[in-house]
Amino acid sequence: MIHSLQLWISDLWSAVFELWTGFWSIFPAEIDPGYAAIFGSVVSGCVAVIAAYIAFTNISRQARLGFRSLIRSQANQAKLDRDARVEQSVLDRVAREHQADLSRISEANRKTEERKTLANSLVGEISAITQQVKDRQLIARLYIEWMNTGVEIPGLDLSKLLMSYKAPVFDANIHKIGDLGASMASDIVLVWALPQSVYTGATPINSNREMAILFLQGLNDAHEQWTFDAYHVQERLLAMLSGSADPGPVFFARKKRKEAAVSASKGGKAQVQPT
Repeated sequence: MIHSLQLWISDLWSAVFELWTGFWSIFPAEIDPGYAAIFGSVVSGCVAVIAAYIAFTNISRQARLGFRSLIRSQANQAKLDRDARVEQSVLDRVAREHQADLSRISEANRKTEERKTLANSLVGEISAITQQVKDRQLIARLYIEWMNTGVEIPGLDLSKLLMSYKAPVFDANIHKIGDLGASMASDIVLVWALPQSVYTGATPINSNREMAILFLQGLNDAHEQWTFDAYHVQERLLAMLSGSADPGPVFFARKKRKEAAVSASKGGKAQVQPT
């Protein structure tokens, strides 16, 4: 590039020099050859210096432009990288939050299904136990009627009416009862206490007819009250499954029954019966 500039400037200088010499040729004069040689060397040096200056200036300008362009490109790329990292960070956070929400929803749905399954199973089990209790109540009433006739019952063993009931669902899921709620768990444990009880004592009542009748009547009354509680717990479980209003704890249901019984004894409304 410098060489091209030198040629261009040399040609330009030669043209200017020819014009100059042509102008002075109008006025005849002799030029010393030594001075002419020195003048030519000076002119050539000036041409080289000017060419180098112009080339250096052009190169410097191009270098500055290149550096500026490179700096702008790097700054722009750095901004793009920062924006991309920020955007990716936002996307990652949103994805994690979404996954966490899905996990929470899935876990909540799983627990809900487990609670529904447990509640349904307990309803079925308490229904089966209630039917067994009613069967024993019927047997007890038949024993009472039979004893009132005065006829001896050979081989009578009233302890069989006190045998415990099997409750496999309650036994296998007792550690999950709390998932149904504190109030519900309390009532379930209360009602399931009868099926879990086991009679281990002697039965001297078999030898005394009057005592046996009193025993059977008391047993029937206790089973009757338990049946009320069992129906109430079933209502609570079914209300939880259907999403309807909870009828409340057994304690308040017992209180209402007691008040109804007192009112009935005074000639008020009839005693509440299980539905």
